[in-house]
Amino acid sequence: MRRSQKIGVALILLVLFLPVIGLAQTPARKLAMYPSGEDGSRLLYTSGDLRIAVNNTDGRFTIGTSLGKSLLFGFPNEGATSHAHFFVNDSIWGTYLNDGGMHPTPAPVTLNPMISSGSIVSRYIVDGIEFTQRLTPTYWGDNPTVLIEYTAVNTTSLTKQVGVLLFLDTMIGDNDYAPIATEYGYFAVEREFISPDIPTYWQAFESSPWQPPDSLIGGGVLVGGSAVPPDRVVFGDFWSMHNVRWNYTLTGEPYSDSAVLFRWDAGSLAPGASRRMATYYGQGSAII
Repeated sequence: MRRSQKIGVALILLVLFLPVIGLAQTPARKLAMYPSGEDGSRLLYTSGDLRIAVNNTDGRFTIGTSLGKSLLFGFPNEGATSHAHFFVNDSIWGTYLNDGGMHPTPAPVTLNPMISSGSIVSRYIVDGIEFTQRLTPTYWGDNPTVLIEYTAVNTTSLTKQVGVLLFLDTMIGDNDYAPIATEYGYFAVEREFISPDIPTYWQAFESSPWQPPDSLIGGGVLVGGSAVPPDRVVFGDFWSMHNVRWNYTLTGEPYSDSAVLFRWDAGSLAPGASRRMATYYGQGSAII
């Protein structure tokens, strides 16, 4: 092999394995930003091939397989780095134990996570808007998945602007890089989709879109079934998006630690009215 060819191969290998460099320090850095509470308590719920771990206090959750393989970072510990933000009249609150100096104020919890009718339910109140988080194990075709739902109810006598942001920190097996693809193809840089041009589904891979058939795939459904398509979805880097409160300016840079940002834009919610926002995420497959 000529010297120029060797250099080219070396550069390709460096790009392929660069996301792995330094991952040994990443979990500690991440978890330090998302404290789990003094007792580290969690609610574990296994249904078929999936397991959900939920922080007993603030409702942050992770998802993995019943055999212990991760689909979100932090599994099988409670809470970890995936979270939700609640928007009410330009005020933003989040599902955290504390703000950690970088996150919105923790949303007051009115119902700690509990299992009800086959779902894990948590409830919060922000300026008279009652938000309910409901995690329901189900199936999309043959793939076990979780229907992640948020319902907002206006308990006040005034119309308010209400929306939800959901942040999922993907980790497939031991791979926190977890490359992402949609029906529009695989991409190694940040990618944003805005309604009505939202992908029907997305996938996160244990190694790559060309991995062996026995490798793990995370799968999300944005359109169809009981999903309510978000107004905006961004596939990108954890370190660029983890501290986003509501607005995010796309960088278009490569990601080395994949994550997904969903936003259901703020809209008017009349007194006594409700609004539902939902998406699916769980175990995927090469064919949706």
